[in-house]
Amino acid sequence: MDAPRKMERAEPESEPGPVQTVTVLYLAGMPRTGSTILGELLDRVPDVIHAGELVAFWRRYTQRELCSCGKPLPDCEFWSSVVSEAFGELPPGRAELFAEQERRFVGPKALRLLYSTRRAAGSAAARELFRERNRLYAAVSRVSGSSWIVDASTDPEFAACAAALGTAAIDIVHIVRDPRGVAFSWGKQVSSDSEPRDLPRLRADATAVQWMMRNLFVATVVRRLANRYVRVRYEDLVAAPELSLRRVAVAAGLPVPDPRAAVEDLAREPEGHHRISGNPGVRRRGNAVRFALDEEWKVGLSARDRLTVTALCAPLMTRYGYRLRTVRERKTR
Repeated sequence: MDAPRKMERAEPESEPGPVQTVTVLYLAGMPRTGSTILGELLDRVPDVIHAGELVAFWRRYTQRELCSCGKPLPDCEFWSSVVSEAFGELPPGRAELFAEQERRFVGPKALRLLYSTRRAAGSAAARELFRERNRLYAAVSRVSGSSWIVDASTDPEFAACAAALGTAAIDIVHIVRDPRGVAFSWGKQVSSDSEPRDLPRLRADATAVQWMMRNLFVATVVRRLANRYVRVRYEDLVAAPELSLRRVAVAAGLPVPDPRAAVEDLAREPEGHHRISGNPGVRRRGNAVRFALDEEWKVGLSARDRLTVTALCAPLMTRYGYRLRTVRERKTR
């Protein structure tokens, strides 16, 4: 486990309104790896709020996607209070402008823009966006009364930009899962509960490539930029949630008075449930979170896809402790 590293942070430009530094536990890696489950577990710790996936907050806000409470984000009492706390009365078109700025810093294009030949212009645009994002984080902290915010966006490039620009104290929780399970999950048709369409799908080979690229980027680039770093396996999280919570808490300096109580509290709905996006089956309001290892891929993933994913991901699978050879289970009637 790595000790915290002191970093020099750029001074943000002055702007109206208070801006406070908050601690963000950013869950980074590949989607469909259990980030929503980990976020819900962390939310049961005192002084912590799991906000969901904030990387595309303004796109979701302007498109009136649903909060986990069931209301469109602009009509949700919590998120409307957050926006008001951070920016006051938004003038017409400002949310759309934020959404466009946000779009430029999602995925690999974020780093290309930040470190392009027009670095000054790119850095200025990046600083403008992440000043806004820091205000959003600070408002979430004030409205919820929590000092720690869990952002389960997983997008590693966005996390790298935020950490590099020093607009928030970013602690990285690198969550990984057996890529064969991830590939099977990405191949399934799943209805979204926040927007009127299904979740995106990917072929197994495309998922494997993304799994490798994202995890390598988190482990080599984001890790160096982050305030603190810890890696958690989905399989370990489900098998021993209390131990996984302790590891995250120790690495991030997060006070957890009673890890067992946090795990047991997952069976009850939290008082405030306002998550943005995430696993529909886990984030749904009123849904008790149960730790059950999802290994459906051992039955449902074809032999061809299994071999493809294993061949492409073998180096990191070995590093993360995953067995390369497994017996494909047969479906039971």
